Amino acid sequence: MKDRKENVGNLIMSLCEAAIGILLFVNPVGFTSFVITALGVVLTIRGIVSVISYFRMSPEEAAKIQSLAIGFVFLVIGIFCMLCSEWFIATFPVLTILYGIMILFAGITKL
Repeated sequence: MKDRKENVGNLIMSLCEAAIGILLFVNPVGFTSFVITALGVVLTIRGIVSVISYFRMSPEEAAKIQSLAIGFVFLVIGIFCMLCSEWFIATFPVLTILYGIMILFAGITKL
């Protein structure tokens, strides 16, 4: 039974990898912009949560964890990813296509 669940999980992962590879191969700029923007949203939310948690902690605990600094770093990186996703596209065009081909072949070979 455990092997069957692992096989189904591997099959689903392989299908997802193949789908991502096809999307990257067909429209690498659009898909990559979406991924970078989504990553920016996640990092921005994580930054906001870290900043808010800093003000909810005791001063001693907040000084140890440094969630304010971490939160601001996440905020800056997240906002940069959301607003300047084209910069990543202009910087790494060939890598996006190569990564898409690698993911596509990895998914196909696993199937």
